[in-house]
Amino acid sequence: MYVHKANAACKLDENIWHRRYGHLGIDNLKILVRDDLVDGLNFDVNKELEFCEACVKGKSKKSPFPCNKVKPDREPLELIHSDVCGKINEKSLSKGEYFLTFIDDATRYVWVYILKGKHEVFAKFKEWKKCVENQMGRKIKILRTDNGGEYKSNDFEQYLIDEGVRHEYTIPKTPEQNGVSERMNRTLVEQIRAMLIDSGLPHRFWAEALSTTCYLKNRSPARALNGKTPCQALMGKKPTVHHLRIFGCVCYAHVPKDERRKLDPKSVKCIFLGYGYEVKGYRLFDLEKKRILNSRDVTFDESNYEFKKEKDVVQTETPTIEIMHSEEWVSDDDDDEQLDLPVKVSERVKRAPDMYGEWVSVGHNTSDPTSVSEALLSDDKEHWMDAMKQEMSSIQENDVYELIELPKGSKALKCRWVFKKKILSNGSVERYKARLVAQGCSQKFGIDYDETFCPVARFESVRTVLALASQRGMMLHHMDVTTAFLNGTLMEEVYMKQPDGFVEQGKETLVCKLKKSIYGLKQSPRCWNYALDNSLRELGFVQTSGDPCIYVSLEEFVIVAVYVDDIILACNCDDKVRKVKDSLASQFKLKDLGELQYFLGVKVVQDTVKGQIWIGQPLYIENILKKFGMEDSKPVETPVDPNQNVCEATDECTLFDKEQYQSAVGSLLYLSVKTRPDIAYAVNSVTRYSTKPTSQHWKAVKRIMRYLKGTLDLGILYNYNGSTDVVGYSDADWAGDINDRKSTSGYCFHLGGGPVSWSSKKQSCVALSTAEAEYMALASAIQEAVWLRKLAVDIQIDCKGPLLLYEDNQSTIAMSKNPQFHGKSKHIDINPSATG
Repeated sequence: MYVHKANAACKLDENIWHRRYGHLGIDNLKILVRDDLVDGLNFDVNKELEFCEACVKGKSKKSPFPCNKVKPDREPLELIHSDVCGKINEKSLSKGEYFLTFIDDATRYVWVYILKGKHEVFAKFKEWKKCVENQMGRKIKILRTDNGGEYKSNDFEQYLIDEGVRHEYTIPKTPEQNGVSERMNRTLVEQIRAMLIDSGLPHRFWAEALSTTCYLKNRSPARALNGKTPCQALMGKKPTVHHLRIFGCVCYAHVPKDERRKLDPKSVKCIFLGYGYEVKGYRLFDLEKKRILNSRDVTFDESNYEFKKEKDVVQTETPTIEIMHSEEWVSDDDDDEQLDLPVKVSERVKRAPDMYGEWVSVGHNTSDPTSVSEALLSDDKEHWMDAMKQEMSSIQENDVYELIELPKGSKALKCRWVFKKKILSNGSVERYKARLVAQGCSQKFGIDYDETFCPVARFESVRTVLALASQRGMMLHHMDVTTAFLNGTLMEEVYMKQPDGFVEQGKETLVCKLKKSIYGLKQSPRCWNYALDNSLRELGFVQTSGDPCIYVSLEEFVIVAVYVDDIILACNCDDKVRKVKDSLASQFKLKDLGELQYFLGVKVVQDTVKGQIWIGQPLYIENILKKFGMEDSKPVETPVDPNQNVCEATDECTLFDKEQYQSAVGSLLYLSVKTRPDIAYAVNSVTRYSTKPTSQHWKAVKRIMRYLKGTLDLGILYNYNGSTDVVGYSDADWAGDINDRKSTSGYCFHLGGGPVSWSSKKQSCVALSTAEAEYMALASAIQEAVWLRKLAVDIQIDCKGPLLLYEDNQSTIAMSKNPQFHGKSKHIDINPSATG
């Protein structure tokens, strides 16, 4: 639907299309119309463009030399041209300073990545290759690049050899041999420059302009294709362009009803930046919140430019305001905007990666180096080198290995460096971490490893300790073991190659005989746990029977909870805590983190005056909401909509992005098992559809997030005045799952005024009555109760009499008290007989 300021019947002229097409030349515009290469484009081809100052400023060039090359016939993906352009004089919104191009020689289709540094080239090539080969069902045969170091690393070369890709280099200082990439880079930069000049946008928007330029380039005539666009040549379908708009113009994005209040504006003012590459829609810059968003319902004002100086604004003869509804171009059958093959409802649905087709990844460029060569080619090479030296220093301090000749018949494991930036909540880098990791995947059972099991503390145990601490007035302290795995002693003979970058001169043929359990070995966690267990036993601690990672010192009553290399101490005497810390520090390299504040992503607040301990995950919830674009959603009062039943996918359902759905559900599941029992049932319900999610299921997930938005600071509070006994509650619905009519069991156990253990789980068989469903739920609760009581006794919780468990179904209570099975219960699975 079009609504014009001046005349609704007025026809758009060639000057508007010139700007909508990112300042494409008039000859190419005429070709698009004359040869009918796209749908939705129409203007008088007999007219010429008006003078365009942005083109003159952005594309000025010298006269070309004649070229008589004949382009050979090739198949798509037979030959790929690639090059890196940069350094750009200003960082993009995602801190990028380079861009990487891949161009298919046969179709001239171009893909682009934004890079923070040239070290990312290898990782992006692997990502792009996997994606494009999967989508097109073809293999890349030849990669043609210049002699840049980013293309010549050992890892890159070996990868191409393994994948059967021939690597063609150009002769040094002869860019003409890689002319396709060089010319493409020049075209892209010129068009970016013209679009930024025309729109008045700051230079930091260059990556957004590049994304749009690349999108338009694939829908523009290419001289080498003889009357086709790259889109048509690659996908065999004429692209549609009626949805194109002028880059940088003002627009208004509709705000969904559930994301605004009654009197809030129904749209937000934005700047048009291009076309979405993760969802079908428009990519916009919200002027009020200073963020990038995607929207399908947008009103455009192509005569208005927010960033342009008033004197530079040129009013066109036919300025338009246009409302573009989703069905006008973002329809289900309009699949020329991406490389996805048609997907049936029953088939697997794959999420488009950050860079897909011609679209550019500008929002999530946080990749770390994957090899030493990449790290040393990066802009942060000094930081990575310091991190590697620090890791090697720890290895030497712990006497991890000695260099020897490899015994005959033995095989040395490979090792690699793993690099990771530790990012603070504000996005800055706290520190650079480098970890030397053995490639334990090549270990063989019975030769260089045996047992591998390593326990970690259950979080139910941790919460029980916290509840006890609140009642006993105990302070909680936190310690972290530095390079924990290097403290474990190996029982087997394991050999490893010397670390890349730290091979000792004159000893290149020697290998490392490992003495300690280096990271990456299958048995390393077990070796570390064994070392820590011995140390704690020597200090007088006793392992509890309820949880092998909860230790108690009965003489001084100190409780220790261990989760791999994180250690919690609970004690009401500072001297005792200091004694334990000093003893452990004498054996291991520790970081004393003081009073417990964060543990496994859970915030802990201790108030010794009131005798309270609070745990919650407000920052984690904020990150979830931001990750899935729900930070501005409208809160709701319940995590589940009582008026809506969620069912399995049918042929009529619209499938949702499986990877995104699983990521969201996984994030919510972690939250529900740590500190939020109030969403346990809701999360359990949506996890059932992770293999084949639909838009209806995603709506249910968003409902949970909207509930979390309104309960951000909700957590668990353990009180000094709370109950000193463990008290449990059991319940079940009946035939609550409308797909298979199975019931859901639920239980919750309280101590110290707060829940310490809970569960919501669908039953494995169909219950014939409410009593049966409640009976099976009661059996699950009793199993947990038996374990909890055992743990409670071990950590000196006063258990006066039997553990109290509440159940509200009289028939279930009667069946649990009566040891004899009768006609109404004899068919129930044997497991619930535990209730007797």
